[in-house]
Amino acid sequence: MKGVLVISAALMVAAFSTNVYSQNVIEKQFKIFQEAILQRDEIIRKLIKRIELLEGEVKTIKNKDKIQQIVEESLNRQLQLKQEKSIQQTSKVESEKETKSSEGTLDKNKQSVADQAFERQLLDRGGLVLPLYASVVDLGFTTINSATDSIVVDGFTIFPVLVIGDIVSERVRRDVSLLSVGWRIGLPKNLQLESKLSWNYLNVSRVTAESEEESFYDTGYGDIELGLSYQWTDDHEWLPDSLVALRWKSKSGEDPYEFPDPGNHVTGSGFDALNIFYTATASDDPLAFYGGFSYTHNLQDRKSAGLIKLGDTLGFSIGTSLAINLKSSLSLGFSQSWTEKTELNKEKLSGTNLTTANLSIGFSYAISQKISLNTSLGIGLTEDSPDFQFGFNVPIRFGF
Repeated sequence: MKGVLVISAALMVAAFSTNVYSQNVIEKQFKIFQEAILQRDEIIRKLIKRIELLEGEVKTIKNKDKIQQIVEESLNRQLQLKQEKSIQQTSKVESEKETKSSEGTLDKNKQSVADQAFERQLLDRGGLVLPLYASVVDLGFTTINSATDSIVVDGFTIFPVLVIGDIVSERVRRDVSLLSVGWRIGLPKNLQLESKLSWNYLNVSRVTAESEEESFYDTGYGDIELGLSYQWTDDHEWLPDSLVALRWKSKSGEDPYEFPDPGNHVTGSGFDALNIFYTATASDDPLAFYGGFSYTHNLQDRKSAGLIKLGDTLGFSIGTSLAINLKSSLSLGFSQSWTEKTELNKEKLSGTNLTTANLSIGFSYAISQKISLNTSLGIGLTEDSPDFQFGFNVPIRFGF
């Protein structure tokens, strides 16, 4: 009986111990499980927080995109408005420009009539240098007429009213015709090279008081002329356009001093000469003005009569031009010059100094863009000047 009780007690103790152990194990497992749950919850909370942060960032990004889109749309709209406004202003300006241009073109054409016509006239006359490598061939014709009445006393005078000897009266008429061809070309550095050759015809007629008449004719090539021009000033608002030219005239023509009467020969001058010329031009619509100075130095040369030096000549010219239209213009000018006495063997000859003055009236007409016609009528104002001269020239342009 006692044995059974002992076994029963042992079994009860074992069962109790087993229960205690099991309970401890369960409690440990529960704690482990509880800790795992807490860790899971912490992970979940972190994930939730991360998700919230991500959602916030997504919202922020969406807001930024939206704001950026709004800003871009606003900027694009403003740009579009500016462009439309600019287009409208441009159209308005262009329309105004076209209107002003259409009106201004007429005004400009009207205002440029004088400038264009006068510039063409200056280019034709050599008052402006030609554009680079542009050239002009100038065909010209000039006729000069002069008549002098002289009284020669072959004897001597006792008193101013008493003459002993013969009194001879004669009338001399000289008609000179010149056919010329000139060539000019524009060079770099505002320079221009020019040359000229002429063919001359002379008719001299002498009629004495006894109605005796003698005539003399002479023809031949004149002296060759070469020149170099420089455009000193051009297109200045406060300075006139100005040109300086240096020309050399040779003695290539027939020498009149090799004949007994040099007055019967006109093909050549018989002397080399240097000429410096300055001209200035300015325009004030519808008029244009020009003026210039010239000085000619004749080189001395030995002839059959001895050592001869023609007197140097100083002269000036002024004038104005009126543009009628784009093709036509009128001009009026005055020129005067003074020539020193001629020297023979270093001695000045009396009565050889000259004073000439000339009034000229001209008309220019542009036949085409390349060809013009210029005419000029000159009237002598002093006894030393030709009575009148008339000429015309036809410049033919190449390269401009």
